[in-house]
Amino acid sequence: MSTTTSLKSRRVVFPEETRPATLLIKDGVIESIEAYDHPADKDYGEKAILPGVIDPHVHFNDPGRAHWEGWRTGTLAALAGGVTTVVDMPLNCIPSTVDLSSIWAKRVSTSGQLYCDVGFWGGAVPGNSGDIKTLVGAGALGLKCFLSDPGTEEFSNLDYEGLEKAMRAIAEVDSVLLVHAEWPSALLEADPELDPFSYQAWLSTRPVEAERQAIRNVVELSRKTGCRCHIVHVSTPDVLDELEGTGVTCETCAHYLVFSAEEIGDRDTRFKCAPPIREQKHQDGLWKALADGKIQMITSDHSPCPPDLKTENFLESWGGIAGVQMLLSASWTGAEKRGYSLTQLARWLSSEPAKLAGLHNQGSIEVGKLANLVVFDPEAELHCETLFHRHGGSPYQGRTWKGVVEATYLRGLHAYHEGAAGPPQGRLINS
Repeated sequence: MSTTTSLKSRRVVFPEETRPATLLIKDGVIESIEAYDHPADKDYGEKAILPGVIDPHVHFNDPGRAHWEGWRTGTLAALAGGVTTVVDMPLNCIPSTVDLSSIWAKRVSTSGQLYCDVGFWGGAVPGNSGDIKTLVGAGALGLKCFLSDPGTEEFSNLDYEGLEKAMRAIAEVDSVLLVHAEWPSALLEADPELDPFSYQAWLSTRPVEAERQAIRNVVELSRKTGCRCHIVHVSTPDVLDELEGTGVTCETCAHYLVFSAEEIGDRDTRFKCAPPIREQKHQDGLWKALADGKIQMITSDHSPCPPDLKTENFLESWGGIAGVQMLLSASWTGAEKRGYSLTQLARWLSSEPAKLAGLHNQGSIEVGKLANLVVFDPEAELHCETLFHRHGGSPYQGRTWKGVVEATYLRGLHAYHEGAAGPPQGRLINS
């Protein structure tokens, strides 16, 4: 049965401008875009309508570690934050998504659990280059690898030779490789003179040079093999010169854009991640790089864990930040403060991630695209206390942010509104 609806706002965020408009939606797709005075089922007035956020960097840890997050809580948190599509990483689930049986196990685990749409990245690990074609054929949107120890037993990092072998296999199937770029030989042992309960103890072990060396090696092998590559979670602008003119894309994360090393107190391991949150000067440079197009997108790298793994010792605590629900509001808080626009925000959070993942039917408000939309009040304040994440302990909690998600539409259906969601109606991509 055909379904139709229509929405209007004085601030509809298009790829090149924000202007009044009415969106006519049929069977989940934007059928036409009319003037604001066209009749509509819902008028959002001055509240903005943006394309649904696409977060291509989340760890929902299902199957195997659903007690860390899981599909139901993870996708509900995403939807509440205006995220209509996520692409889940191949770790820290058990088994890791590195072959045909594991990607099918992951598909099965999603049944009836998804509040937003979900895609998968496959994993590139030592010894599985022969599985890459099969993974892509089974629906993986690309492959992800680590160049340093990822911190779990089930997923291993690639050395230089393994990286080249994986790139050749990925190039053969015209896919993309996402790289956690920290070169292991450039990482440092903790200084015994530093208190392990201080943030400086952790920060000192992950120097900028580790990111630089890793990116340099990725660029070299990308040129050699013809493999399309993407660097995840760049934490510093100081390495971006390595990417100029290469065609290798990159992302940064919301936590690098709104938190700085100077504000992280002793024992507050909510902020621990890798690469680490660096000093304010790095944050300022990351924003400029986004504006200049040197960084293409912002992601959450949502990587939660149970509270008992977040010890007060920075060198022993699990490294990961829970933030998928806050991606839009946190990013807008930093962007608005610096004078950036909603149009720029939509590019960083929607259209560029769509390009990375090959999601050509979404990522912008255009005729023929999916009506995945978020209604956002950019002037309202968000007092972040409770999140839909399975566990508390997010560094975003206990602060006030700019911008509130009023509603999220999934394929034209009103999926979330003012703190409440309907039944799970997310879908698997490439299913």
